[in-house]
Amino acid sequence: MLLTEEQCAEIRVYIFDVPRYRETYDEIYDHILNSMASKEGDFDLELVREIIDEDFGGFSQIVKQEALYQKQITSKYRKMLWSEMYAGTFHFPEALKNLGLLFICYMIYDYSLTNEVNVKVFYQALLIAVTIPGVIYLVKRFIIDRNRLKLSIKYDFMHQAWILGFLLMNSMITLTLIDGAAFEISKAAKVLVILTLYFVTSIYIRSFMRLCVKKMQILTV
Repeated sequence: MLLTEEQCAEIRVYIFDVPRYRETYDEIYDHILNSMASKEGDFDLELVREIIDEDFGGFSQIVKQEALYQKQITSKYRKMLWSEMYAGTFHFPEALKNLGLLFICYMIYDYSLTNEVNVKVFYQALLIAVTIPGVIYLVKRFIIDRNRLKLSIKYDFMHQAWILGFLLMNSMITLTLIDGAAFEISKAAKVLVILTLYFVTSIYIRSFMRLCVKKMQILTV
């Protein structure tokens, strides 16, 4: 059966509201077109429904499988991020960058032992830095993909990853660095906490960028 553009549009409208993610929608649509190509007779949406029921188990099963797929994909991306962070800490050439960064942190800490350091400026800069993954997520989702009709499944992971990083960093700052923090520590200790957070944040941001900008692809499970 050779489908016209109008008939293809009917199929797209028929299945559009069921899958949440673009990858699921594209897979279902392509499968239907391939299945219809092997059928004889006139076009009818009832044939589309039969294909969905026979090959996917119906719309309800598609929704269930998509939810499961989303969890599996998010879990794989999470493991990839941890792997990137490990590589970004110990593997060449990132390890050289980290050694340089550690040296700078040490120099700042050593300076703070004998000189006045504005801690507030440091943790404000840290908060700005930890929003970088959020900016990447927002740009990719709402600017680069603004004309896409369906959300990509990768954005669930990107959203979770940057929100979690921001909340953890904000919690550490609230607990130890701001005025009236839950834990009172010396100014030298505050500088040490800030530099440690900055070092970890640097690894996290670079790993997030490598994963989301260069390496992120939809995985099979």
